[in-house]
Amino acid sequence: MVKKKKTTEMLTSTNSNGINNWRTEDSILNFLYSYLDDEGNLNKSTSKFKENEKKFINAKFAPGMIDALFSTTKPSDSEKYIDKLVKYLKSIALNGDTVSEQKFFQIVSTKLIDFNIIDYTFELANIDSLPKEPHLTNFAKDLISKTADISSVKFGMQILAKCQDKSVLKDIKVLGLHDEFTFYATNTIIDLSNHVENDLWELGKRIDGWGRIKLIEKLAKFKLSEPIKDWFFYEGYKNKIYYEYSALDCAIQGELYKKIQVGKISYRVYRSASDIICALVNYSVPGGKIDNLPYPSKIIQNFIRHAKFHAKSTSDFRALDMIEDYLKDIKTYNVNGKIKGWDNKMVEIFLTEINEIYINKNG
Repeated sequence: MVKKKKTTEMLTSTNSNGINNWRTEDSILNFLYSYLDDEGNLNKSTSKFKENEKKFINAKFAPGMIDALFSTTKPSDSEKYIDKLVKYLKSIALNGDTVSEQKFFQIVSTKLIDFNIIDYTFELANIDSLPKEPHLTNFAKDLISKTADISSVKFGMQILAKCQDKSVLKDIKVLGLHDEFTFYATNTIIDLSNHVENDLWELGKRIDGWGRIKLIEKLAKFKLSEPIKDWFFYEGYKNKIYYEYSALDCAIQGELYKKIQVGKISYRVYRSASDIICALVNYSVPGGKIDNLPYPSKIIQNFIRHAKFHAKSTSDFRALDMIEDYLKDIKTYNVNGKIKGWDNKMVEIFLTEINEIYINKNG
């Protein structure tokens, strides 16, 4: 495991009892609160925010990327310190031991912690059987609100998910506005909120990085209202990483097939369908693909039909260009109809229709 630098002086200061004081008012949570605008969004565009962000979120990767892509599973070189975390967690829950609190923080703040390490610690500690009140809940609240350490905040959020204290939801939602913490905030909201779908939706609308990608993945598992389904279709897939990561979930929950099977569609529907289909047929970027949908050929057929009316500008033709490449690959590899739902005669018809759209545009 790669060791993190101690980013603050909290580990060296002591209180009157000689116990290291790891709590600080100069915390990550207070930092994020200080940059909320009147609408509750995180103002990340200012140079001052970016400068201060380096103090708290000093990561080598894009915020949230590690938890989204590279979480480990029971890392062999972390067994020793995980055993210590288990020991200290039990002591905190049972006795409110302040020495154990400090030692727990010291380990977490100097190690690279991810979700699987937290989950494994909980499993070994049998956290569900530990008393949550008053000690464990209060300790977790301090981890999320009174520390300047990324891993401590993440650990605190996951503990609070187990404690079932809904009073922390406001703070959790603020932490979730930063992509580094969205994954953990999402998990905690799912466990604590009485309005999970709406709370996740409201958070998802305010973020656009790895956090949105992981939130979409979680939210897609719920039964969604029509407004949230529409948001999936028109906005959910849009992120600053790759649309491909969320396109499949947004195609399914946003009901792509249903929206484009009708006789006529608006240009707005066409543009969103175009974005989603581009992502679904792009095999150069990871993510779910159009072949994972029940009726890929019908989706292509309906989209081409609508493109005959809507495709006018160069950007409107991007999806047709990518669909054409996709169909040519189908034609090449679909020997004896091996690719489910496709036959080469159908492919030829679609390619001809796309070519006619090009001719009409140039004509």
